[in-house]
Amino acid sequence: MLTVDLKGLGKQVRPAVLYLSSQLNETIRVQGTQVQLTSTKARTAKLLIHKFLHHEGLNNYRVVIVHPGLVEVLGPEKEKRHGQPDNVNLFPANETIPYYQAAAKYGGVVPKPGRRKWRP
Repeated sequence: MLTVDLKGLGKQVRPAVLYLSSQLNETIRVQGTQVQLTSTKARTAKLLIHKFLHHEGLNNYRVVIVHPGLVEVLGPEKEKRHGQPDNVNLFPANETIPYYQAAAKYGGVVPKPGRRKWRP
C-alpha cells in the first residue's frame, strides 16, 4: 500500500486527487490530504504528481519519495533574504582623486606616477 501526502499543495489537493483517479485504474482511498493507493508503485505516483504539478503551473513544488511506502509533496521553498552589502567600491566612478592617491589613503603603497622603479 502506497500513501501519497498532498498536504504541501494546499487548495490544489482536490484537483490532484481527481487527476490521480483519472490516470490510475484502481480504487483510491482519500483521508484528508492523504491518498492511499493499493497497486501503484512510488515511482509511478511521483511521476504522475509531477506531471500534474507541471500541467497546473506549480513548478516550485517538489515531489519526494520519503520511503517506498510514502510519497510527499513539498511546497515551494521560501526565499532567503540576503542583507544589503556595505558599499565596498573604493573607487566610485565620479571620484576625481586619482587611483594611486585613493589607494595610498587606505594604506596601500603606490609609487608616484612619474616613477617606474621601486626604491627602498
